[in-house]
Amino acid sequence: MLCGIMEENSVPLALIDKNLESDYEFFRRGLEAGQGQIEVLKIGEDCGNQNAPIFSPSFFKAFFAGASAALAHRHGAAFMMHSCGSVRDLLPIFIEDIGLDVLDVCQPEPRGMAPEGLKRDFGKDITFCGMLSLQKTFPFGSADDCRREAEHRIRTIGKSGGYSFSSGNSLTKDIPLANILAAYEVALGRSLQ
Repeated sequence: MLCGIMEENSVPLALIDKNLESDYEFFRRGLEAGQGQIEVLKIGEDCGNQNAPIFSPSFFKAFFAGASAALAHRHGAAFMMHSCGSVRDLLPIFIEDIGLDVLDVCQPEPRGMAPEGLKRDFGKDITFCGMLSLQKTFPFGSADDCRREAEHRIRTIGKSGGYSFSSGNSLTKDIPLANILAAYEVALGRSLQ
């Protein structure tokens, strides 16, 4: 599929269009049935790897920026998108062309995804969810390392709002429970023991 998209092959592009039509209808019906009670519409699509976006910004804008937050916003919901990897170069498109409200789940390790830079450059326009390291700190650090990282994220990204405290992706069984509890104790301001 990825190669077909990059080659602008009509078959994968038609499949994507059909899938997007189906998703849109599913979301529309759900939001209408929710009658304004749904707070967040979340979609998911990994757009980056460790070093760069999977697609160049111009390619992404031409082929994928048609997905819009307008449907969610019409129903009073925030528009959230999951994407792993280095998506810093796509953030202007996510914000300006798509209308994204929340980027989930930010990983701090990929190129350009350092919390300080994201907050400085985009923090007034988008909420970041994640940033607790699942590639380094959580699996390999101590409970104290996890506390320090949690404190840093709250202080750095959470300053003046725009941060949803979370791990940088799904928690896996190789992460010591003590590390998970340490980070969330910081966020909750109380012991979970």
